[in-house]
Amino acid sequence: MKSKIVLATVLAFFLFSANTCTKDLTFYVLDTRYDEATRAFFNSNENIQPYVYLGEFAIDPRKTGKFEESNIVSAINNYIPDPSATSVVSLNIESDIYKKLRDKKTGDKEAKSASDEFIRIVKIIKRERPNVQVGIYGIPFRFFYSSQKGVNDGGKFDELFKVVDYISPSLYMMYPNRQIGTTKNKAYIESNLKYALELGEKFGKPVIPWVWHIIHPSNKEYGGNLVDKSEFNDYLNLIATTSFNGLKASGVLVWEPSDASFNTYMQRVGQQRSLKSNVNLDKNSLIKYYLEDLTK
Repeated sequence: MKSKIVLATVLAFFLFSANTCTKDLTFYVLDTRYDEATRAFFNSNENIQPYVYLGEFAIDPRKTGKFEESNIVSAINNYIPDPSATSVVSLNIESDIYKKLRDKKTGDKEAKSASDEFIRIVKIIKRERPNVQVGIYGIPFRFFYSSQKGVNDGGKFDELFKVVDYISPSLYMMYPNRQIGTTKNKAYIESNLKYALELGEKFGKPVIPWVWHIIHPSNKEYGGNLVDKSEFNDYLNLIATTSFNGLKASGVLVWEPSDASFNTYMQRVGQQRSLKSNVNLDKNSLIKYYLEDLTK
């Protein structure tokens, strides 16, 4: 009997810790990709808010690699119909200009051209919807090893960070703990987030990183696998508590892929092992499963 009481106390402590650590985080969700019951779950929780996702498919529907103003304005009218909207908006472009900004050195004309193009798009969004908060997915660029951090150096993003409303690095889990260990994963989160917070301090911008309850698909062995829930809780708690000169992340953007991509991931062998037996492998069940303890 005594052992059961101790176990219950320990479990209650960890649950309380999870809630306490993440209570100041806002969880931004792509509510348009969930059903009515799940949206009601979001609406019942003050820590969960919707965001608007402006993907490349929306602003370059013909996949030309050119972001024409008419297409950008059309996408804004479609995804943000209210001219007075105050939404959090994430601009996601991962094609040519994103890669040039990442791969070219500071001062290179292609890097500057890429930065200028991002700035142009952000300014169009802000002109059409002046009250929204715009950030750009994945900048500064994620690094797992210190040698990779150099792609962000040299003030390459200075002009870009002046026009966005928040800084939005991707902190997707690249590896499960069982593959590389907890220490390396913790170092990855802390180093990337502290760097983003340092930039946030420099430019006076909040930091809202991207998170996901699925291992990044680039991982050949575990990509597409669900993150173990205890690891996900630890992951979010670490984001909530990591600081730089007293600054912390103000929220997280929770990614939800298209139905086609999601269904492909869920077909992987062993997905159910990451879940309680009564949780289904559908996106509505999963998002509630992963957020319920963190947002109470």
